[in-house]
Amino acid sequence: MNFSRVEIVYSNMWNCDNRYTLSRHKADPVAEREAMRILVVSAATFDCTGTAESLKLIHPLLEMYPVHTSDELLRALADGEWDFILAGYSNDGFGAIDALAALSTTTGAPPLIAIGGAIGEEAVAECIRAGAADFMRSEKLERLNQAVQREMQKCEPSRVIATSCHMAATLPQTVAETDMSGKLTFVNDNGFDMFGYDQSDFAAGLHVGQMFHPEDRDRALASVQRILSAQIMSSGEYLAVRKDGTTFHALINSAPLVHDGRAAGMQSIVVDISERVEAEEALKESELRYRSLVENMHEGVWAVNSEGVTTFVNDRMAQMLGYSPDEMVGRYLWEFHEQNSAQAARKSFAAAFGTDRRSHPRTLLTSTGEPRQVLLRPIPILDEDGELRSAFATVVDITQRVRIEQERQQALVKYRALFDQLSDAVFIHDLNGRFVEVNDAACTRLGYTRSEFLKMGLMELDQADYSREVSVRMRQLLEHGEAQFQTAHVTREGEIIPVELKARVINYNGQPHVLSVARDISSRIEAERRFSTIFDVAGTAICIMSANGTITDINWNFRDLSGYETDEIIGAMSWSQFVAEHDAEKVLECTDLQREGGGSAPENCEFDFVNRAGTVIRVLSSIAMIPGTEDMVASLLDISEHRKLETQLRQAQKMNAIGQLAGGVAHDFNNNLTAIIGSVQLLRYEEGLSQTVEESMDVIENAADRAASLTRQLLAFGSKQIMAPETL
Repeated sequence: MNFSRVEIVYSNMWNCDNRYTLSRHKADPVAEREAMRILVVSAATFDCTGTAESLKLIHPLLEMYPVHTSDELLRALADGEWDFILAGYSNDGFGAIDALAALSTTTGAPPLIAIGGAIGEEAVAECIRAGAADFMRSEKLERLNQAVQREMQKCEPSRVIATSCHMAATLPQTVAETDMSGKLTFVNDNGFDMFGYDQSDFAAGLHVGQMFHPEDRDRALASVQRILSAQIMSSGEYLAVRKDGTTFHALINSAPLVHDGRAAGMQSIVVDISERVEAEEALKESELRYRSLVENMHEGVWAVNSEGVTTFVNDRMAQMLGYSPDEMVGRYLWEFHEQNSAQAARKSFAAAFGTDRRSHPRTLLTSTGEPRQVLLRPIPILDEDGELRSAFATVVDITQRVRIEQERQQALVKYRALFDQLSDAVFIHDLNGRFVEVNDAACTRLGYTRSEFLKMGLMELDQADYSREVSVRMRQLLEHGEAQFQTAHVTREGEIIPVELKARVINYNGQPHVLSVARDISSRIEAERRFSTIFDVAGTAICIMSANGTITDINWNFRDLSGYETDEIIGAMSWSQFVAEHDAEKVLECTDLQREGGGSAPENCEFDFVNRAGTVIRVLSSIAMIPGTEDMVASLLDISEHRKLETQLRQAQKMNAIGQLAGGVAHDFNNNLTAIIGSVQLLRYEEGLSQTVEESMDVIENAADRAASLTRQLLAFGSKQIMAPETL
């Protein structure tokens, strides 16, 4: 189909009333058909074969379909498109007159040419009156080809218009026509669906302005006016509105409708482009997001052309090197490399910006010449032939990362040295207990090489009694993050070494592992054994108490002194429960002074100890802090018997003093008595003493004897030697 025909078809596609002619249609309508389709009625009345041979002069391909009844004829017309009908005239059976009668009940039927034999003029006139296009006598069919061509040419405009109307009705776009006032005079079915109106709305009258959203209505009506007045074609995008008020984006192509050389209205094709507009808006939004993303990326973005010339850098890239974006655009990529690496950068450009998308470490120079370590990841943009068209790269400043890595490596060296110089054995193992690292002390102590250790696990290292507890300890460790416990390791030679193990969960090479430090406590256990022996066999009662006074350990003597069993005391009783009430304040003051330290704390404290039976026992306590802890140790000495002996001693000393005093007095008094008695005895030798004097002397002598006897008793009390005076 040529352009002229297409134009004519579209300009008349909705005009089905034969108002317009196809003066521009130059092609032969019959010759253009793929086949000429003919319905044949009452074929027995004429020579169909000869007729067909004649018609082939018009078209080489014929489709001839016989029908024998009115129903068959109407069904054939309904099922397909036919060019014309050949009907034989017959008075017997279904013929031309019957076919014309059937055709009168339908519309758009093809022309019927009647063929008859020797019939009268009345029969011919009857056929013409009934609607036959022509009448041919069967013996004179030479005019048939001319009649067929004539009728085909008559029908072609109507056929084209009918086809155009069908196309307009079935197009997926909206097809519409308006009159000069803008009132819609034709809308195809898709138009009703697109805008949500129905035939009743169309019958009531619809104006083209109703189809546009208020914000686009004035612009659209101005375009309509230009089309109608200036007879020009127009195309534009508008925001259309449906009957329910919803909107969509539409592309409208319009042209003036001309009838008999005068403007008759406007024809339009409307395409819903909402998806395209939404896609364009999404693209714009995506571009804005991309630009915003690029400008706000933490990484630098660097675009170059195929020659390596910078075409774009984002702000981050420019700031990274101390330039403005304009200062970098137009310069070669390698101009920003170190002098000793610029040549290498130039050589590796093709590879780096070709198909290799790996990140490459590079050293760039800032505007001040300071080296900047970066990681450059190229992304090439290739043309259809696979050649480099342009490229861009993301650039990450790793200067600080490199510095940190260098420091980490240095720290790792120091760590390794420290790790291996520790006197304690250090192990690192995974959560399954497999060793991944050990220090030199572990190898030396246990006799395994490092490579042997890395093939071993905890179960192989711990003594059998402890290896069963490994899973329990691991659960506790994972729950709390750290743990401390005692275990025993077995050396390569089978020696068992008790250890105190401190373990902590750490991050090792990005995975959770356990760091364990094992300290050999063989000496400590031996010391504890010795201490326990000394503790238990000490001659005094000893107890250890916590900061709040709770007793945490006792020896046998304390158990015997208190009258309680060991398990009744440890962790259950307080030190203060054994102190008599009248001594409680004194003992509390003594313990407080010991906790405070300094020289004011007394070395000993004596108090009454109350045992289980309520017996009060006088004890002498010595209390001291245990270094490095908040615990205290108290040593108690039962001094009850000692105090009893002291009392007896004091009594004896007192009596001795009294005796000494009495003896001294008696001795002095006895000396005086000796003088008195001696003087009396000397007086008795005197002559001439009176009776009275004699009697007085007897009294004196008797009193002196009694006093001497008392003196002897005092001397005996004072353990002094008894004096036995004799008369000289």
